[in-house]
Amino acid sequence: MIDVNPEGEVWVVAEAADGQLRDISLELLNKARELADELGVALGATLAAHNTGALAPLLIAHGADKVYVADDELLEPYQTSPHT
Repeated sequence: MIDVNPEGEVWVVAEAADGQLRDISLELLNKARELADELGVALGATLAAHNTGALAPLLIAHGADKVYVADDELLEPYQTSPHT
């Protein structure tokens, strides 16, 4: 196994469409939280969407330590491949 960088983070790419988080994002956060805790590092979530206002606190409430947001009208509508 590789050495864990204590300054590193486990990241989840959160998906949002029509102002709502996709269920898979919350499922991934749960598993990623377990992994981050096991490694002793923070859990970050990335969110690229438009009008994400209430979504970052929701990701925090579901286990993310940090949320990295890219909010731009060009990110609407959500499309899996370009957003990832």
